[in-house]
Amino acid sequence: MHEFEAAFIDAERGWVRAVPAGFKTEDGGVSWPKVEFGNAVNKTCAQRDGDQFHLRAVEVSVASMSMLAAAKD
Repeated sequence: MHEFEAAFIDAERGWVRAVPAGFKTEDGGVSWPKVEFGNAVNKTCAQRDGDQFHLRAVEVSVASMSMLAAAKD
């Protein structure tokens, strides 16, 4: 496993880009389930769309993952 980048959209939710896969957390880093980004990801970005964030991972093809935005108090 080789980690390249860690990024968070808030204190609870983020991801780690790594080879051969990536990982995400939605609980502040308590758990890190595997996500399929692809083997040759060189860029990631998150984009907010209403109550969701969409993560785009760019490699030979484009992979996508969505997370709900944090609830506003």
